[in-house]
Formats: sequence, structure tokens, C-alpha cells
Amino acid sequence: MNHLGYALVEGEIGWGWAERIRDEATRLIAPVPVDRNAGRLAGLVVAAHLRSREIEVLAGSDTLLVGVRRELAADRVEMVACALLQLPAYAFAQAPAQDAVVGGFDPDKHMCAYVALDSLHARHGCVTAYPRAHDRALEHHGDPASADPAALPAAGARHIRLCAGDILLTHGWLPHGWANNAGGRDLFVVRILYRRLGPPTTSSTGTVQS
Repeated sequence: MNHLGYALVEGEIGWGWAERIRDEATRLIAPVPVDRNAGRLAGLVVAAHLRSREIEVLAGSDTLLVGVRRELAADRVEMVACALLQLPAYAFAQAPAQDAVVGGFDPDKHMCAYVALDSLHARHGCVTAYPRAHDRALEHHGDPASADPAALPAAGARHIRLCAGDILLTHGWLPHGWANNAGGRDLFVVRILYRRLGPPTTSSTGTVQS
């Protein structure tokens, strides 16, 4: 992840578990009207601070924590917040942004994990990321926060396809967005924000990551 700015873990969350979380999460959130012609909220609806038994179990599972602790060089981490991202059908794409800018957190201590509850591919809301751009992100979208992300080279974009149950870990400075969901149904992704507790630990290679 330190090289690309993201890490993809495929198929770690079983399809059945992803389906249960999706069912529970959609019951918990109130329907949000979306103007599908105007692409309200750039085609992304967020139900923030979602509290769900299934999601809290997921957030504390070894499947997620092993990777999160490794990337944050942490013995212990805690879940700060979770949200349900809804990619409405036939809505516009979301322009690239950075979690550290949008969320206002410290990427040395925090990171995001995205868990796909639906398959995101090609014309159906896949992630658009800019590999290696996290190490120079302030040039484009971090300072000021309203800077035009169009400075990112279009040729550098990579479309990351996720299947239900896949996990995407992202660096806080990684510019990423969501492609247009041209499919016939809304798609859902869980976003979990983690924070390292305590100072960074020494990795197995003998170096300290921070």
C-alpha cells in the first residue's frame, strides 16, 4: 500500500456476510431522495456514523484488523466511524477526492477501509484511483481543500473493480472517486475509519512506519 497508496484484498468477506450487512444497513438508513438527472451529491449518498451490529462485528474482525494494523504500524486500533456509501443508479460519477481532506484526519494515524457490498465494475460504479499520487497529493487537492482535482492526469487513473466482499484499504492522501453507476440498481459500500492507538510500532523488518 505504501507504494501504490491502496491495497486490494479480494474475497475475504464472504458473499453471504456481505449480503447480511447490506440487508441490515439498508433497513437502518432512511431513504434519501436522489435527483438522478442532476446527480445529487455527485452521485454519492452518505449515511454517516451508521451503527450496525453486523458492521461493528465486521470492523473488529481479524480479516480487516490484520491489514489495518500492518499499514498503520499499530498494536491496537479503534474504529472511529463508519458510513454507508450509496452509489445511485444512473447518477453521475464522483470526482476524485482525498479522505484526509474530506474527513480532516491525520493519515499517519488514520486510514479508511472500504468493503464492497455489491459488485462494482466497468459501468457499475467501480473505484477510480490515482496510484502513487498519495505522495504528492497536496499539489492537487489538499491545499487548499477546494483545489481543483482536475490537475490529476487522466492517463494516471486506474479503475479498480470490486466484487461483493472485497476490501479496499486507502491511504489518506490517495485521490480516488467513483465511476458512474450506469446499472439498474443502487450499489452500496461500507466505509470504515480506523485510528491507531499509541505510537507506531516497529515492523518485522526493524523499521518504524509512521
